[in-house]
Amino acid sequence: LAEGTSGTFKTPVVVDGVSRALKDALLILFAIAIVAMAGVLFLVFGSRWPLLPLAIALMAVAIAFGLLALVGGSLTMASIAALPILIGLAVDYGIQFQARFDEVAGDRVAVANQGFAKATAEAGGPTIATACLATAAGFVALQLSPVPMVRVFGWLLIVGIAVAFALALTVGLGTLALRRAGPVDAGDPQSPKRPRGW
Repeated sequence: LAEGTSGTFKTPVVVDGVSRALKDALLILFAIAIVAMAGVLFLVFGSRWPLLPLAIALMAVAIAFGLLALVGGSLTMASIAALPILIGLAVDYGIQFQARFDEVAGDRVAVANQGFAKATAEAGGPTIATACLATAAGFVALQLSPVPMVRVFGWLLIVGIAVAFALALTVGLGTLALRRAGPVDAGDPQSPKRPRGW
């Protein structure tokens, strides 16, 4: 805490110190959240590759924060606070697409006519896209805030969920389809809701 010549106290040093401490704490909590989410997915999610949604979510976060840096944004408490929200939403999109993929994998007719990825996109894409748009519309309301930090928080989430949806639809389904397609599909004795190979 520094004292100025006018006798009043200047607080930038204190504010900066508190800000740094909160950033460090939020980053630690973010790391703990990632580990906890990975454990839950591994133990609960019944798909063959349970950690794929989390990998997609981390990719979405990296792209969203990369775009933030490109437009001149900085890492603030608000942007860091958006991390767990974005991770949770992105994991949800990945899980939903992967669950639809597991279901479609049992429909031999749809798979034969359209392929794994296209059949899954048509089965679950519109519903998941609607949920994504509804979520983004809710975050648009944050743009009415007079606080710039809150507006950046809202934009980061809007861009992040759009990237997460796109990655789940392309990278996620593409990875599953490439792994699923192949000789192992012929006479697969496993349940159609559990694709072989993951």
